[in-house]
Amino acid sequence: MSEESFYSPNRPPALPRTPTQARHAWSLWKDGARTDCEPCIQGEYGVVVDLLRDGFSYFAQRVPTYISAEQLAAHERELLEREGWRDLEA
Repeated sequence: MSEESFYSPNRPPALPRTPTQARHAWSLWKDGARTDCEPCIQGEYGVVVDLLRDGFSYFAQRVPTYISAEQLAAHERELLEREGWRDLEA
């Protein structure tokens, strides 16, 4: 490995990533509190599944594909429903 490929002080900075809008997957309610699930695609970095309680993130996990993000979101929803969280739209 050449020294220049490891350290290059004159290399231009990398382009900033373009943020993507989070997609709303589902909402659950319990005792006046609301939990939302919002998967957000991060391009080559995968997908971040973010759970929000009353608008504040309390759980986030990065997964490699959108399919695995859907599976994680479904699993987290199942766990919350076991704890008594309900979908008011259903």
